[in-house]
Amino acid sequence: MNWLNNRERESKMKQYLTAGVALLLSCCVQSADTSAASGAAGADVPFITCFAADAEYTGTLLQSVKRGDIAAEAVTRRAVRLEREGDRISFKAEKPFNSIVVRCCIPDAPQGGGIDATLSVLADGGPAAKLPLHSRYTWLYADSDGGLLEDPAVAQKPGGFARNFFDEARLLLDREFPAGTVLTLRKSAGDDAPFYVIDLVDFELVPPPLPCPPDALPVTEFGATADDGADDTAALRKCVAEAKKQGKKVYIPRGVFRQDGILELDNVTVCGAGMWHSTLMTHVLPSDKGPWNGNLGFRLAGRNIRVSDLHVIGFSRRRGKPFQRGVVGSGENFELRNLWIERCGVGIWIGNCRDGVIRNCRFRNNKADGINVNNNSHRVLIENCHARGNGDDSFAAFSNTDKGGGLVGSNSDILFRRNTSESNWWGNGIGLYGGVNIAAENNLVRGAQPVAGIQVSTGHSAWPFDGVTVRGNRIVDCGGVNWNQKFGSIWVHSPGAPIAGAVIENNTIRNGLNDAVKLQGGKSEIELVCRNNRIQSTTGDGVRILGNVRGKVTLDGNTFGAVGGRRLRNDAGKAVGLLEK
Repeated sequence: MNWLNNRERESKMKQYLTAGVALLLSCCVQSADTSAASGAAGADVPFITCFAADAEYTGTLLQSVKRGDIAAEAVTRRAVRLEREGDRISFKAEKPFNSIVVRCCIPDAPQGGGIDATLSVLADGGPAAKLPLHSRYTWLYADSDGGLLEDPAVAQKPGGFARNFFDEARLLLDREFPAGTVLTLRKSAGDDAPFYVIDLVDFELVPPPLPCPPDALPVTEFGATADDGADDTAALRKCVAEAKKQGKKVYIPRGVFRQDGILELDNVTVCGAGMWHSTLMTHVLPSDKGPWNGNLGFRLAGRNIRVSDLHVIGFSRRRGKPFQRGVVGSGENFELRNLWIERCGVGIWIGNCRDGVIRNCRFRNNKADGINVNNNSHRVLIENCHARGNGDDSFAAFSNTDKGGGLVGSNSDILFRRNTSESNWWGNGIGLYGGVNIAAENNLVRGAQPVAGIQVSTGHSAWPFDGVTVRGNRIVDCGGVNWNQKFGSIWVHSPGAPIAGAVIENNTIRNGLNDAVKLQGGKSEIELVCRNNRIQSTTGDGVRILGNVRGKVTLDGNTFGAVGGRRLRNDAGKAVGLLEK
């Protein structure tokens, strides 16, 4: 490998990213930025999360890091089980709120397919609501080969187990409650699920619905009707076509609109009344032989596209076909903002894109990735997004060489900044696979299970890396065991093309389940600088270099707290050029 000067490479990368972000911001409609202050890790969100295990409760505390246990998929690997009538969990609200989101697991039906149930919600001891729950989109089963099926019998095979336990139920209450209100979840008479395992509650003060902009066309003027259960696809498409023709926006007002066909967008803006108010929802799945784009959400199919302030909810029960995505396609000069996407195959899957921003979005319980920025995409910023309970990588930049259909070519200048990933159950918190000048900065990754918090890899037929930075991230309760190997909180892996210009710096790792930083080789060399990282606690080694690593590694200024193994373990010996400062 032609080793380039790391400082020169980093300087070049910063120039690319600075210029790229400036261009992205200049291209997009400006809005109030709720991002965290510079240097903070994770998304700055308008809700406060309270964990059941830290609340007052009369149920049973569950704790586990073992794959197949319900508690292992909780964000903090702890949850509370309500089983007897009268069991309860009480939370004291820190700020005023008028909505809650409850992350909960209830059992599957004996033959699969899920059950329906309710859970009582009380405020300061008085009844506030009955929260409707179901398990129709959870409970996938893995056999000893690791496949994911809906059939509960699969878990009964030798080595079989269940996963994908939690779903989220959101509830917009009929009034605002003040700070200090005690909100209680209680299994009362009529709440007849055999058990309820509660992970957390989000408290949020939801603003009123956004009105129709003066330069927008409401979809209701084209025949769409909220909350009637009828398919509104034709009306939505007519509104999009007319708005493009007139140079106006599309407005989706408050209510639930049924969408059974994707909307293609080019040179148009689509906006809603807010992610708590305007919902696009399908009642059907596309055919297994249907188009890859699916039948829900939006396809970017041109330039100058804006989509904002909407809730998109799918019908996906499994990771594979039939496909549903919240947003797909290939766009140029685009902005996706304030979208809440859940229960799809993938939240956002885009490729062959350039000059785009994805900001202030939420991804919940999608069967695979939250966001995947795919081949031949350039200058894309993903910022201040929150992902929880997704089935694969919460956030991914994926450049692989075996794609066709116009997607040939490596990604460049992709930046994941100040996002939060929580408790994805089959993938990494953040996955970076090949490309030029790819970066993950100031993100919070919690409870990635069972792979890495952040992976830097040329696996999956990825293009080579020419500059990749993992900086200022906070990684908590990450790493696991899957596919017969152990994964680090940060995992660098070169099974295919080389990794050049990798920088891992100023990250904090806490409660790592294996090695904190793990380097694994393969066919190609790794060029890496690992500096000023704070490894507070991990069960394995602080920095682990496996015996198949080749290349050049510089370690500088890293600090180690409670490390279960060695601070540095180099199994490659002299095969890797190791410089310690």
